Amino acid sequence: MKFNFNSPLLSILLLLLLALSACDSKQKKEGPATINAEISQFPGKYLYLAEVSPDKFKPIDSIPVNQQGTYKFSVKLTSTGIYFLQGGPGRIILIVHPGSEISIKSSGDDMQGKVKITGSDESQRLNEYLMAFDNEKEIIGRLGLALEKGKERKDYSVLRDSIATVYRSLFETQRALTIKYIKSNLSSLGSIIAINQRSGPNPVLDPVADFKIFASVDSSMMTNYKDNPHSLYFNKSLNEVKKKIAEKKLNDERLAPGKVAPNFTMSQGDGKNISLSDFLGSTVLIQFWGSWQEGQTNEWLALRKLHSETASKATFISIGLEHDEKQWTEVINKYKLSWFHLSDFKFDSSPVITMYNLGNQLPVYFIIAKDGTIYGRYSSVKEAEPELKKLIKL
Repeated sequence: MKFNFNSPLLSILLLLLLALSACDSKQKKEGPATINAEISQFPGKYLYLAEVSPDKFKPIDSIPVNQQGTYKFSVKLTSTGIYFLQGGPGRIILIVHPGSEISIKSSGDDMQGKVKITGSDESQRLNEYLMAFDNEKEIIGRLGLALEKGKERKDYSVLRDSIATVYRSLFETQRALTIKYIKSNLSSLGSIIAINQRSGPNPVLDPVADFKIFASVDSSMMTNYKDNPHSLYFNKSLNEVKKKIAEKKLNDERLAPGKVAPNFTMSQGDGKNISLSDFLGSTVLIQFWGSWQEGQTNEWLALRKLHSETASKATFISIGLEHDEKQWTEVINKYKLSWFHLSDFKFDSSPVITMYNLGNQLPVYFIIAKDGTIYGRYSSVKEAEPELKKLIKL
């Protein structure tokens, strides 16, 4: 069979093959990556380059500061990695592919805030997201200082609750920024950085509550970077989360309405032990809480009002997940909470956490019917109040 090299069809096929070959060579680019940095007003003595591994930072190279403010790094890598440049306040995080050439222009007095990255659009987008996120973090830091300085104020509780309200708003802003970035950059390793961001001690995204987002990142990473150490580490971590979700499902079934409420025995402040079984035949409202929580004034006032309205028909038990008995007692006395208060002072090691599947969000309320079975679980007085009044026919 003879080919007609002047055939229009053959010409089209040849063009398609050349295009595919060009795409494939681009995707499989190999060799060392080059990072060129132009940084003015640099305050440090060295510019450092480090690799971000799943569990640690690994120093790669350092270059003494020079008058020209120009620096060049060569990175040997066989798979896409996460790196950062640092030498003063702020750092520039880079997603580096084998064979890539990245150029950076920045000011040393605020490296991340004034950065312009060419040769890596995903690095530019990542740093823009991190800059927006850190702007909120800076405000949160100032709130923390204000709270610390105000401890001796007479209106400290009012100040604390006001700051807690502002913090929650800032936290939601950081959360929205993070979700938006992840959804727009699922194919980038930057999504792993974003999904692990924290606001103070609190993770911005929760792997259980936000499991769909974590699963979408995992699916994308295992498709685009299935042998990459970051992808493998994230996948392993998410598999552990899946196990916890399965355990939670079993616990939810165990604590479903109509199931017998787990019994507990715990001490009051006077040392007297009290068990849930002591109240069989009574309707019981159990509250799990912590005196270390902020912004709970309205919740306490609502609970105290509910107690005054239902005390003749329902028993209230508040269980504190505590490590500081003095702080616990102060809150009880401050709000004049005149019902049963229990704690084993084991804080996050208390058996009732597993027993009642409490998780990280407090307060949590359970209504227990007269026969000792669970009537319902609630996250606030506002949720629990109508259900309790309906049960006791008030």
